[in-house]
Amino acid sequence: MLVSSGGLGEEVFTGLRAASLPGSEIAIRWAINPRTLKGASWLGAKLSRIGLEPHALSPGALETVSWLGEEDRRTAFLATLRSVVSPKGQTVCALDKIHLMTADKVLIIWGDKDPMIPMKHGQNAHDLLPGSRFVVFPGAAHEPHIHDPARFAALIAEHVTAVSAQGEGQVAQRPPRGT
Repeated sequence: MLVSSGGLGEEVFTGLRAASLPGSEIAIRWAINPRTLKGASWLGAKLSRIGLEPHALSPGALETVSWLGEEDRRTAFLATLRSVVSPKGQTVCALDKIHLMTADKVLIIWGDKDPMIPMKHGQNAHDLLPGSRFVVFPGAAHEPHIHDPARFAALIAEHVTAVSAQGEGQVAQRPPRGT
């Protein structure tokens, strides 16, 4: 299963590219504090009242960002981010290995409003995996499992059941590399 997965194209959220820059830990340490988080939450609530809901100002995004206020978490986040993202975008790519997957066993799920990784990455992976299943969550951002947990859980259960029914334990024949 691929859920809003990285490594399927170069494009990635501008904020992540910025965070990969040298010295970003100083800016993050300075910017992520109770006062700025409270202000961002207030702004997000005000914008929501007029129909604007920027993902970066959503309660979930602000909660996630608040974790970067802790030095250990910030250090771990930046080390992980910099291993896969540069200022130019994603630096790792799984597309050259995607042919190794058994296409009819792959479920790809994406939110059509994902600001982090474009939905076209999921569509492209689906196109490269004939027989895979591509499911879009309308209105969902980067975390479709949070947007509609019941639908997400049902899809996962359905997929696991279907793959199990195909013959658990069988080894699929894969095409030779480069085909």
